[in-house]
Amino acid sequence: MNVNFCCSSFRTVVNSLRMDRPIPSSTKCKVGILGFGLIGQYIARRLLDTAHPQFIGDTAELTFVWNRTASKLRGPACLEAIDCEIPESSILEDLDNMETQFPIVDVIVEVAHPNIYVTHGERLLRHSSVYVGSPTAFANREVFERLKTLVIPGHALYFPSGALWGATDVLKMGNMKTLAQVSITMRKPPHSFRLEEPLQSALKAYTDLLDNPETRDDAPSSFTLYDGPVRGICPLAPNNVNTMACLAVASGEELGFDLCRGILVADATVAAHIIDITIKGKPIPGRDDVFEVTTRRFNPCDPNQVTATATYPSFLASLKNIIAKGEFLKSEGGVQFV
Repeated sequence: MNVNFCCSSFRTVVNSLRMDRPIPSSTKCKVGILGFGLIGQYIARRLLDTAHPQFIGDTAELTFVWNRTASKLRGPACLEAIDCEIPESSILEDLDNMETQFPIVDVIVEVAHPNIYVTHGERLLRHSSVYVGSPTAFANREVFERLKTLVIPGHALYFPSGALWGATDVLKMGNMKTLAQVSITMRKPPHSFRLEEPLQSALKAYTDLLDNPETRDDAPSSFTLYDGPVRGICPLAPNNVNTMACLAVASGEELGFDLCRGILVADATVAAHIIDITIKGKPIPGRDDVFEVTTRRFNPCDPNQVTATATYPSFLASLKNIIAKGEFLKSEGGVQFV
């Protein structure tokens, strides 16, 4: 995949595709949100609550919110979640009505579930640029190949780079095909996972040892749940390995999901989500050494948290980058890290 997919010949194509799209009445970024879990609530409040210190409504406006359970977007449930109300006119009941109900959307913030790209990925990207909150979806070859054809000027896939330090540098090396090895290890407290089988059963066997006073002292301090290609872990831990998926996307065609190595560890000694990444370049003729970078990200969390503390402001900061640079008005398309 050429993640900087951008070609002037496509401008004519995209213009013909968007001829019927109304001209925006303002330069505010029109934001749609898919999903009203913790991150969706975090973003929605900062678009609506004028009293909030992180209010971003001066440069962006909430166009719509969709949630699988629409009742959470109204009344007491909504007030409890975000301390303000979502205008009735901004509630999208049926995702199939998105284009007719909200014809102008600049960026759709997807924080729902990876399956949204299987069922609605093409219509989302045809309608708007998409800020990806579930990058594990792209471990599905068919989905990724299908959506790559739609990342033309004006329709980008934005990936948050917050947890992936050096994302743009990995992206550059991936584009230049100078990467030789990419590996990522993610460590989390044992109760911070939300897994699919067979990993869930393996994790339960480990946590049972930790939770039982009779076996706790003999239990290992950590347990490796997975060690292999990132493509294999994404469907087994779709809520826990988003950073792995982002790294696989950034590493480009030569490595990608199949040759990017992912290691997932349940560690009873930590109260944080810890990400270690090692990048190695290809051999340099005439030299025995190679380019290498190692990074560690330590993100504090409560023992049962799936999403750690720094994730929320980091995700918001990436959205603000899209808005502040006016990227939504001049997007060249492609896969971009923000």
